[in-house]
Amino acid sequence: MKTPLDAGHIASLLQANTRRLWPTALLLACAPELGRSMVARVLARGGFNLAVDGTESWRSRVAATAMIVCRIL
Repeated sequence: MKTPLDAGHIASLLQANTRRLWPTALLLACAPELGRSMVARVLARGGFNLAVDGTESWRSRVAATAMIVCRIL
């Protein structure tokens, strides 16, 4: 990066920081609880605003979500 930064560089840095702080939902599917907790700790240190939802099986979570959607409709 060149210094001093021009307006385009500053705008892209601000945009990248805004995206980093934007909440992002994440489904973490891993059978062992220990594996889920270890990955969740690593993700928490990444500097992103992640809402981590852990489950043993993504299939069960998708099925549960589909049931909720069907009830709402």
